[in-house]
Amino acid sequence: LGRQLVQHLNIFPIVFGGLDDQALGDRLISAWGRGANAAGALSVRQAAIALRECDAYVGNDTGTMHLAAAVGTRCVAIMAAIDWPGRWSPYGQGHLVLRRTVPCEGCLLRVCEREGMKCLKEIGVDDVFHACCQVLGFERAESSQPLVRGVAKM
Repeated sequence: LGRQLVQHLNIFPIVFGGLDDQALGDRLISAWGRGANAAGALSVRQAAIALRECDAYVGNDTGTMHLAAAVGTRCVAIMAAIDWPGRWSPYGQGHLVLRRTVPCEGCLLRVCEREGMKCLKEIGVDDVFHACCQVLGFERAESSQPLVRGVAKM
């Protein structure tokens, strides 16, 4: 996904997360060919300021997603079906929530024991990419104008 966003939308990705996410952030930035790894480097206040400057947040249901929504950054939220729809969606307007309905919806399990995370595995890269295009205001998946503000990941 990150590579597609960099190549087709010319974004500058920023990876957010905790200290445990630093190595993953480095690998992602290396694979994408550009970006910044802020994982473990920012306080919550600093992360909020940085997220406010991003054009979008792309990632799963984390504290970072809720922080992005709180500062007005539009979110593409990838949500598991462990809880009921809307329970933990980003607050506010302009967000897109990607979530699949599965038979075990609402299981409340921390570790999937039934469907092998089917609710997440059925959300494809193309689904997320097109949601990003929509949130960022692209009618098509090409852009020659660089986005000078980042797209947060994590």
